[in-house]
Amino acid sequence: MIRFDRSVSGSPFHQFLVLLTVFVTLYLFWLILAYLIYGCNFALNREIPELGWSIIAQMIDPGNQHMVGSEAVAIDWRLRLFALLLTLSGTFAFGGLLISTITNIFEQRVAIVREGLVSYRFTGHIVVLGFHDITPGIMIQLLANHGTQAKKFVILTEKNVSEVRKILESEFTKRQLKRVYILAGDRTSSIDLLRAGVRTTETIYIPGESGESDHDPRNNACLKEISRIVRNSPAKTKTKLLCHVLFDSQSTHLLYQYGNIDLSNEKNNGHTITINSFSFCEYWAKKVFTDDQDNPDAYSVPDFEPVSSDSDKYVHLIVAGMTRMGFALAVQAARLGHLANHQKRKTRITLIDSNADRESNYFASRYQSFFDAVDVESINLFTGEINHKRGSLPFINIELRFVKGHFESPAIRQKLLDWTSDTDALTTLAIAFNDPGASMAAGLYLPEEIYSRNTRILIKQDSVHSGVSLLIPDGKTTNNKFRNVKVFGMLDNCPGLVGENSYKAMMVNYFYYSGNQMPGKFTEDLFESILQNWEKLEERHKWSSRHNAESIPVKLRTIGTAGYEEDILKKGFSEEIINKLAEIEHTRWNVDTLLSGYSPAPEEIQEESIRTADLIWKAMKDNEGDFEAEEVKRLKKQHEEYMNGWKRQMIHPCIMPFENLSEYYRETDRRLSKSIPVIESEYSRLVSLKQTI
Repeated sequence: MIRFDRSVSGSPFHQFLVLLTVFVTLYLFWLILAYLIYGCNFALNREIPELGWSIIAQMIDPGNQHMVGSEAVAIDWRLRLFALLLTLSGTFAFGGLLISTITNIFEQRVAIVREGLVSYRFTGHIVVLGFHDITPGIMIQLLANHGTQAKKFVILTEKNVSEVRKILESEFTKRQLKRVYILAGDRTSSIDLLRAGVRTTETIYIPGESGESDHDPRNNACLKEISRIVRNSPAKTKTKLLCHVLFDSQSTHLLYQYGNIDLSNEKNNGHTITINSFSFCEYWAKKVFTDDQDNPDAYSVPDFEPVSSDSDKYVHLIVAGMTRMGFALAVQAARLGHLANHQKRKTRITLIDSNADRESNYFASRYQSFFDAVDVESINLFTGEINHKRGSLPFINIELRFVKGHFESPAIRQKLLDWTSDTDALTTLAIAFNDPGASMAAGLYLPEEIYSRNTRILIKQDSVHSGVSLLIPDGKTTNNKFRNVKVFGMLDNCPGLVGENSYKAMMVNYFYYSGNQMPGKFTEDLFESILQNWEKLEERHKWSSRHNAESIPVKLRTIGTAGYEEDILKKGFSEEIINKLAEIEHTRWNVDTLLSGYSPAPEEIQEESIRTADLIWKAMKDNEGDFEAEEVKRLKKQHEEYMNGWKRQMIHPCIMPFENLSEYYRETDRRLSKSIPVIESEYSRLVSLKQTI
């Protein structure tokens, strides 16, 4: 009975096999019975003389009752009864079992499709592994980017496929959904990954499932399994498989940014895929602080007013809620808060939380080198206690303030009034609580004076359809109380998830290694070389170039060229501007290097690094700036071996004031600054050429 149940509920082949078995059994039964009763010369149908075929005809066609009988056999009630029973058995086999089998096959197929258990052969598609809260946002951007092109999108999820389909139906048109295939499966299973077509795609997004306690380990396991599949695949593709992977934990994200990840556990065989690690909170922090200022709906950047070298203005970011989003905003502000007057005024980052003492320890343990280097003020509004810690590196132009207290308390509200009344401060107040209701209430019930001041207010929400977005649809009404209030952090509209490119970072990397050679023209061959060099680059160096590229708009605003005026970009920067930008760049690099985990070197190590770098610079001068001269290459090799020995211990000898650097490294910062006009003017051409390379 078990075997029968498995057969009738199995594949269409097994169901047809059962049907055929029943039919053959009935046929043989009636054939043998007819032979025993009437003999071998008996013909049941007067027009079909053969016994076997006449029985088949009677079983298949119930309308053959009038054809029963022959000259050899008299027609009586016994023959009629025999023919009737034979016909009824045929009707049962064909009219009943056959129709039921076909219906069952269709019902099973429909159920398989609805439950996402179907398997197709996909080619030229994009794979999304997991239905996370941000997956609809990924799909919105994917469908928008690919327009009406016949690109297929495959979602593999462990969630109920019908529920996932309903969610997507509320976001997309029927025409768009025709290009979306939802499969049920486990992203760590090789069988399910093959069903999703990971061998035949060039792009995979791995958001994972929302609500998983082991989200990051499962995404790691997924990456490892994809790497194994691709490595063992017989098909060799021209480009590596690009995997965009979401990590909930900033620690895991940092590991992929700055660690040497080998997914294969086999020496020199781990780079079968290209991994683009991303953090939801970090992407939103970048959006808030580096938004396109030509867009009328853009977020207001922290330095929303010009800051010259002799200005007393400074950036002040106040973050309510020391959550992952709050920390991401603070870190991004630290990376980008380096203005023309950085030696005069420091960027201030204030973080408020009722558990600020505990959360500040967590922040310090994650960014220990940076925390040790900067000035830190701790205020406990419950006890009135105030502590100050002097940073070990006074030239770092960032200062932190941790405030312990309830955000709705009178003490915090008074602090907010005091801080926002400072006319020198370019203040941004970000409400970053995990609870969107608490964030909304905190942002809409601030002291009235704050709304009338030049303070930018950001409120974290989970959906684009929040109360604030409805309250101020254009944000342009000057007498609107909430004109400077904007929502951010929406799960269904995370920026940069799709279409993120590293073209500017690629060009930054090229200029870093190109010596002082500025190309007269960016040809297609040069772009090809830039892309190939990028592919060979370690992930930590890619992220260093990305962070440099992200700082370009800040630098342009700092020197008064926001908007990228064509004449300035074409003429290039003056020597004075290049020197100023080089100084800012090294200041930014100091902070970025500390945030990535490096510690400053002791004085004797710094002195030796300066001495060996000066030897390279002297040799370059002696050889008229020739980077390829043998003496230059020999001294450069010795210097890099010395530097790399300390960097492997997470000690960087170049963390120091710009004026203390060897001229060799100051020239590198000048070169990167001098390249900005070229990068800005050639960027769009690189994007278009990338499509044909």
